[in-house]
Amino acid sequence: QLKVQSMSGVTQYHFRLFIGNTLVMEKYQTSATWKIGTNLQNNTTYTWDCQAQNTNGWGPYFSPAWSFTVKTKGGKGDLADPRTIQQDIEE
Repeated sequence: QLKVQSMSGVTQYHFRLFIGNTLVMEKYQTSATWKIGTNLQNNTTYTWDCQAQNTNGWGPYFSPAWSFTVKTKGGKGDLADPRTIQQDIEE
C-alpha cells in the first residue's frame, strides 16, 4: 500500500503509479492510503506520486516522487510480502 499523510480539509487524493515515464495505474479516492493489489510486475521499479484536492481545487503533485522495487521471495516466483512495498510518507 502507498500512503501519504492525511491532511485536514482534503476531499480527494489522486495517486499515480509509473514504470519509467509510463503511467501504469492511477486511483482517485478519499483515503490517504492506496492498496494497490497484486498486479505489480516482478523485478520492476515503480515510481509514484500523489496530489490532494480541497475546496479550492487540486494542489501540485507532492515532490519528489517516491519509488520502490518489487522482488521475488525465495526464488519461487511469489511476490514479496506486501509490507515490503508499503511507504508511509509524512510531510
